[in-house]
Amino acid sequence: MVKGKVVRAVDVGYGNTKFTVGMLDGGLDSICDFFPSLTPMALHNDFSRAIGRQRDTLKIEIAGETYECGKDVRLALGGGSHDRVLDEDFCLSNRYLALVRAALGYMSLDEIDCLVLGLPLTTYGAKRRLLEQFIAGEHRVGNKTVTINKVSVVPQPMGGFYDYVVQNNTVDAIDHEMNLIIDPGYYTLDWVVSEGSRPIDSRSSAVNEQGASTILTAVRDAIEADLNCDPGDIMRIDESLRTGRVLRVRGRQVGLEKYRPLIRQIADSAVHKLISGTRGVVDIENVILVGGATHLYRDAVKARFPNLEVHTGDNPVYANVRGFQMLGEQWLRSNGSR
Repeated sequence: MVKGKVVRAVDVGYGNTKFTVGMLDGGLDSICDFFPSLTPMALHNDFSRAIGRQRDTLKIEIAGETYECGKDVRLALGGGSHDRVLDEDFCLSNRYLALVRAALGYMSLDEIDCLVLGLPLTTYGAKRRLLEQFIAGEHRVGNKTVTINKVSVVPQPMGGFYDYVVQNNTVDAIDHEMNLIIDPGYYTLDWVVSEGSRPIDSRSSAVNEQGASTILTAVRDAIEADLNCDPGDIMRIDESLRTGRVLRVRGRQVGLEKYRPLIRQIADSAVHKLISGTRGVVDIENVILVGGATHLYRDAVKARFPNLEVHTGDNPVYANVRGFQMLGEQWLRSNGSR
């Protein structure tokens, strides 16, 4: 690695914002962190200060508006459900910028030589260059200025793919094989077909409104119909499905196993659209499932590829941002001394 040069990565998802706080020699998961992609307007009152338990958030001012972002952002919100920005212009919005700047705040740096970001394939072609220009340069975060010298934007699924092959030392093994990388996000379902590490553009794409939020909203609606009350934010449901933690609504324990068939049905419909978009899967040799919504799609993907092993990496919520960091450090090794 080029001495003194710094690479960092941020994966701004519609659900969570993942980021790195160190270089890869510091350990893969130990350099990764995240916070919810929520950007409420900051309130003047913060009662947590009065008891010495200030929220772990940052106040980000942009164009006269102040957003509160960070790990404890839900404490800055009321109860119930909270809307996220779910549109294709999100990556060029002030709320996206606020999330990036909050991640920069957690990194505690004054200068970054290369910052790697990702975009879904629905927006990658049209927004890549605009996003690079939008984020490069100086950013005011709290009482300091962070300078980003270069921004590199990559397709989100390729981050997860690169993370998997590097961690599992399979770069040479799959170099000439046909791979299907599936990345279910919060809003989009992305996929890349590649020969080795070379994406095949005509067989790679994404669909909107086929991500985790569609599944979780349907489960929330079903729970609401069963209990006759709003079960709250869908991320509570997601956490319970992902970790096995008990979900309670008004003190009542909700048995989420009841809703597994609904999850499978919606996920299967999304995977069907993916298969249609790949223009055939008879030549696929490896299926790699990445991203934080892996747990919602795993069963549907396995059912569609019964004769193939569906590979998932460790701690898949960080798969893309780890891959971004790897790609950034690879760029630095090739270009850092110029």
